[in-house]
Amino acid sequence: MTKLTLSKLETRLMAAADILRGKMDPTEYKTYIFGMLFLKRLNDQFVAKRNSLIAENAKSSLSDALKAQRLERPESYAPQFFVPEIARWSFESKGGVKSGILYATEDMGTVLNKALAAIENANNDQLSGVLTGPIDFNKTGGNDKKRLMDDQKLRDLIAEFDKLELQDDNLDFPDVLGAAYEYLIKFFADSAGKKGGEFYTPSEVVRLLVQILEPVERMTIYDPTVGSGGMLIQAANYVEEKGGNKDTLFLAGQEDNSATWAVCKMNMILHGIVNSDIRNGDTLKEPLHLSSNGGLKTFDRVLANPPFSMKAPGESEVQLSGRFDVFIPKGSKKADFMFLQHMVASLNERGKAAVIMPHGVLFRGSQEKEYRKVLLSKGYLEAVIGLPMGLFYGTGIPASVLVINKQDASKRKSVLFINADRDFKEGKNQNSLRPEDIEKISNVFNNRIEQPGYSRVVTYDELAAEDYNLNIRRYVDNTPPPERQDVRAHINGGIPQIEIDELQTGELKHYPGLVELFVKKDKSGYQKFTDLAKDKESIKAAIDSFSGIQHIEDKYKTALESWFIKAAIKIDGIAKQGKSSAFELRRKFSVELLTTLKSLKVLDEFQILGSYADFSKVITDDLASIAAGGYDSRLVPDDEILITTRPDILEKTREMSSRITDLETIFQELKEAEEDDIEPRDSGALPKALLDELKETKKDLEKSLKVVKKAKDTAKMASIQERLNELVPQLDRHLALERELKELKKNIKEFNLSKEKLIEELRANVTPEQARENVLKRWKVILVDAYFLRLRVVKNIAEKSIINLQSKYSITLKELEESRNHESKKLTQLLKELGYE
Repeated sequence: MTKLTLSKLETRLMAAADILRGKMDPTEYKTYIFGMLFLKRLNDQFVAKRNSLIAENAKSSLSDALKAQRLERPESYAPQFFVPEIARWSFESKGGVKSGILYATEDMGTVLNKALAAIENANNDQLSGVLTGPIDFNKTGGNDKKRLMDDQKLRDLIAEFDKLELQDDNLDFPDVLGAAYEYLIKFFADSAGKKGGEFYTPSEVVRLLVQILEPVERMTIYDPTVGSGGMLIQAANYVEEKGGNKDTLFLAGQEDNSATWAVCKMNMILHGIVNSDIRNGDTLKEPLHLSSNGGLKTFDRVLANPPFSMKAPGESEVQLSGRFDVFIPKGSKKADFMFLQHMVASLNERGKAAVIMPHGVLFRGSQEKEYRKVLLSKGYLEAVIGLPMGLFYGTGIPASVLVINKQDASKRKSVLFINADRDFKEGKNQNSLRPEDIEKISNVFNNRIEQPGYSRVVTYDELAAEDYNLNIRRYVDNTPPPERQDVRAHINGGIPQIEIDELQTGELKHYPGLVELFVKKDKSGYQKFTDLAKDKESIKAAIDSFSGIQHIEDKYKTALESWFIKAAIKIDGIAKQGKSSAFELRRKFSVELLTTLKSLKVLDEFQILGSYADFSKVITDDLASIAAGGYDSRLVPDDEILITTRPDILEKTREMSSRITDLETIFQELKEAEEDDIEPRDSGALPKALLDELKETKKDLEKSLKVVKKAKDTAKMASIQERLNELVPQLDRHLALERELKELKKNIKEFNLSKEKLIEELRANVTPEQARENVLKRWKVILVDAYFLRLRVVKNIAEKSIINLQSKYSITLKELEESRNHESKKLTQLLKELGYE
């Protein structure tokens, strides 16, 4: 059997989500998908271990009774989970009858609930409250209190998960399940929109916090608002990427929402985190990670994204109030600084924290101002970092990162301010940090670099003089300077030489000779535009054909392809060497590419590292597969197997999918139409109001026709039949579209099943050499595209600068006045002709 790859697992999980989608909100059904994945994983691991025990029993001299007892003892399966018979996916009873969850036919919610309860009871030390509290397959909703998932839907869900074999031996690489779980968490966060922020922080922001904190082996790491656990997981992955052993870490977290807490617990288990302590409860009211003397447990690293401006609890509601130097509710009633104070109290004497906060904490008065004084007086505040707007689910406001560092705090006399709010990738619904933005922020922070308009080291004395206001723009104003406007050029024409010189040393510095395409000598201190600068389209066309652009692209492509030839040999060398070899190779590649490309000078250090990060993100799973099992047919994507062997199959799938999309769009438009809309569409589809009216009219006419037929009234029969002949084709066209959509969905489902089987048959013929060729060919394209994306950004900046220059100075004030006077004369003449003198 071909091993389960991440892409195949993701496809299956999306198919499972599709079964529930539409009936429930993503924040509701995510727990059921996570629960089913967890249940199937535990079952498959249990079966693998049970088969191993049976094989051992066959060689043992123990009595049959002792062998049977051994198979049913939970300790025989440690450190894996024991699955009681009532919770097993499938098994044969003594009479040869097939039993288990897979073969249940009715009361499916109860069957699954009992299975979860049995697993939890059998493994109570690790799973207490994880499965039975948050997950209820009999949950009801709505005014009628109907079950959210009927038996058929649950049977479909079970059938979908039955297609997955989740034991270790069938996984493409060890952390396939963990990677798929992260994929699901992001999918549900995206689907949930605003509510997604309750359990998920965008991975790019988490990566920034982790790179700032730089965790290493044997550290203790804590997240007091842990959500689904992404920050702790990324911290562990970072340690592994740097060559450390993540199993030496101790990860702790607390989450108030019980369903999200359960997701986090499962996340840790599926990621193979062996040393974690995730608690369920309100961190501010009752912190649950305590030391042996009853005080707060302290950690080496703390990172968190607490809920913004949550209402703070009252003093009487809070335990261990000594952790708060300043009790915030007396003033602002916002809990932001209460979370921060808890985190500061949770750091050991060498501890370091990075926490996301709204900008309000930087300048609000009252108790929050008093606590800013405390942070500075103790030397704890190391940095304040401003982030772009729109990064987070649920809010478009910009946020900040406060970095707290207790090590050498008594010697600290300044704070590093970084204003990074202008560096991001703009998205339709949500913005994101680019890899180069993360690299730049972390590099400036770690090396305490001062850069005008971006970062500055500010002394505590200056902050005190500013009344402890930490508003970032007070210290690092990144507002662009006002654009030059040459009044003489606007009036008399010409392009100021000083602005041309600035472009040549700025936006156009990588393209010598480019500006000369668009300007030529004129009077002293000024030049004039050439014909190539007559409009925006002409400028773009001239830049696209400029040889200097192509020359730069050729240099980068040559350098990248030359590097990749050597890299391919190193990739071959990690085959079957284990995941540590893949991590080490990725680190080497990063250094090599930076060294190789820095000398070309067009892309800066952060763009080079950002491009590599994009490339590395795409190839990571394939690289892990190669490190685990070498080159194999599983590395070749399904579509590429079909493209090379059966392109007709792929084309048929696309045709059916395209037609389904067209029909669904038609019916969605009808669904969104006004209630009184009775206009038929060109497609033949009918709005609901008209459809209902025609159905009712047809029913009435058919009744009338029966009556007049009995009366043998020929004239009336002909009249009714004529009306039916007009009406029925309209109805038939609409109903035919409905039948077509239903049939297409059925066909594509059956077709995809047969396609999967065909692909597996074709995959068996792919040799390791062909798999290697496919992988390296794809990777080279991805590599070049990642860097060319940044080169296009540099080119676009140059293009915009020339277009801006042309828009400023291509028309003079004199020309505008002449145009105005000409139009004024035309208007006067028109008014005269109309009789308005």
